[in-house]
Amino acid sequence: MGDLAGTGAGSAGGVNRSLSAPAARRDWWLATVVALGVVLYLGSLPYNLGVADESFFLNDSKRLLHGQLMYRDVFYYATPGAHWLMAAVFWLFGTSMRVARLSMAVLHGAIAATVYVTCRRVHARPVFGLAAAIAGVALCQSAWPYASLHWLSAQLMVAILFVAVGRWTTGRVPAWSLGLLTGALVAVQQQKGIAMAVAAVALFALHAAVAWRTGAPAPVRTALRRTLWLAAGVAAVAVPLLAVLIAQVGVAPLVEQLVVFPFTGYREYNHATWGQVLPLAAQFAPYTLPTLLAALPAVAAIGVLRALWLWASHPESPQLTALLALLTLCGGATLSILYLPDFIHIALIAPVFLVFWAETLDAAVRWVPMSPARQRAFAWAVGGALLAGLSVQLARNATRMWRNFPITRETAFGRVDFATPGEAALVDQLRELLAQAGTREFFAYPMYTSLYLTTDSDNPTPFHMMLPGWNTPAQYAAVVQVLETHRLPYVFACAVQPDTPDPILHFLAEHYERVSAGTHPCGLYRRRDLTVPAPGS
Repeated sequence: MGDLAGTGAGSAGGVNRSLSAPAARRDWWLATVVALGVVLYLGSLPYNLGVADESFFLNDSKRLLHGQLMYRDVFYYATPGAHWLMAAVFWLFGTSMRVARLSMAVLHGAIAATVYVTCRRVHARPVFGLAAAIAGVALCQSAWPYASLHWLSAQLMVAILFVAVGRWTTGRVPAWSLGLLTGALVAVQQQKGIAMAVAAVALFALHAAVAWRTGAPAPVRTALRRTLWLAAGVAAVAVPLLAVLIAQVGVAPLVEQLVVFPFTGYREYNHATWGQVLPLAAQFAPYTLPTLLAALPAVAAIGVLRALWLWASHPESPQLTALLALLTLCGGATLSILYLPDFIHIALIAPVFLVFWAETLDAAVRWVPMSPARQRAFAWAVGGALLAGLSVQLARNATRMWRNFPITRETAFGRVDFATPGEAALVDQLRELLAQAGTREFFAYPMYTSLYLTTDSDNPTPFHMMLPGWNTPAQYAAVVQVLETHRLPYVFACAVQPDTPDPILHFLAEHYERVSAGTHPCGLYRRRDLTVPAPGS
């Protein structure tokens, strides 16, 4: 791993400037320091448990840890690799908010380190590599500051890019490595793995075109061989995964949840234009720069022009090889989020684009007509300004986070920081009521999944979220049946569409009474025909 710049972005003529061994060692040490700094920074932030997506991921992982099965006991629409990994983390270190967030801090440290060494592998200067790595925290993590399977996908995408910009002296080992990493991505989020596999095949085709342009022997055969090795690597991960899932739950649930649902319920409910700030996601916008995130892919237009110029003038340049990898894999990352390209999903793939921007900035500096010493000074001035701005952003984000989540409580899921006293009081109240009722079963509608974690309660249904259009009438009927047969003493509910018939709210109106005070549309309900102590008794 000493050579971080096998196909580095050289001069316009494509000189391959390999790093010296001391420089490579320095880069690995810097990457380690960056990773540790990211872990310390993120570990110092509030533990503000997300009531929806973050809790979906963590509670589903907890359910798997306790022996339940994905796609049978838990309804989900992505492959289970990240859930299995988080369940293993919980098994090793305990099921708590602290463990969940620190594991994500370590993951973001790994993303930052991989971004840095990938920038160095394409021969971006260290200062631009550092800026790209820190931007991943200041602009990307801050847009979705949760424990999420998306961040494991981001790490795998950057790792794929790291391999792809390396030295391609054979058609076997790099393609096999790409295949294994892409297979791992398929195991975490199938749509992203498929998109990156398509991008890798496109890269092999472009490699073949360059080889034909330079007169290298058998370019088509080499591309086919690389594609076969890629497929073998993907299959080495995906086939055993599929075999295990079929053995556990059969074929029908996998088809329903991994294939049909993404094109029906998910697609029916989720819509966004490129870079849009959706109403439910507006709370995250102040922590990042949504307009800047939306503009990140513009670097591809610059890259295409540079690649065409190198194709015409210096087709043998290793810089062209690096550009093709950046273009195809950033294209694959873009393809992987077109199902919902709001600013948050752009942030989730942005680390690969940050590498591209670091390489492009470095190339732009090298084109400036000045001496090497002045180029270095200019690069450090630009990079230093970027680092200063990102440092200010990090400080502002930390201050804003602590201001927005000032209430700390010890819950069944460890320390959690809340935005309002009411949220914390609900957790305390529900824990007491469930203890008095002698049960752990509880249901939140349409979603308040964090309550399952903070009160150590069990959701007796497979669904962490119920919404019209998202869920089918048959699934609504199944939940009503569970509520009837399990006779849950307490349910938390909100009116989703007040003017639309709702089977769950209709059932609650017949069998439950509201126990929470106030006129808020959401409240806690107690079953009427069960002997359950009243609140505070």
